Amino acid sequence: MPLYHLALGKKGCNPCGQISCEFSVMSYHILHLLSHNLKVRIKLDQLHITDLDSGTDKSVPLADVAVIVCAARDTEFSSSSLRRMAELNVLLLICNEKFEPCAITLPYYRATNTELLRRQIEWTPEWKTAMWRQIITAKVRNQAANLAHLKRAHTLLTTIAERCEQGSTRASRVLFDA
Repeated sequence: MPLYHLALGKKGCNPCGQISCEFSVMSYHILHLLSHNLKVRIKLDQLHITDLDSGTDKSVPLADVAVIVCAARDTEFSSSSLRRMAELNVLLLICNEKFEPCAITLPYYRATNTELLRRQIEWTPEWKTAMWRQIITAKVRNQAANLAHLKRAHTLLTTIAERCEQGSTRASRVLFDA
């Protein structure tokens, strides 16, 4: 597993999806901390990430980072790294073991609306199931439309989408066998 994953976003867009944020022109990367037992510190405006298990050390210019997503257990952040992240308007999103957001840190004087994120965190299991069903149904309908466009068998996928079955594996089996 990589020490960290650096995902590129577009300048001027919102790289964190549904969270409403403003970023400086220089900051447009999303840094994913995925490995366990990491130590994050700052040195000369470089974010130094050390894997304490393997001893490997990587660095990233903090000025190029807009968002840090930490989904790793036992990650340590130095107070100076947290302070510098705040000064450079870097959003830190902490996730739990299920990769669900559980904490967000923002600079004190930053105008950010986290209402949407808070509402998503509070979704009930029933609501999540209903949303997942809509997503699966839309995907199956889209695949059926693609098969119809290619003049291949698509009626079974259309029927599955209409019934809104949760068996997406059945839909994919039909799709790949077509």
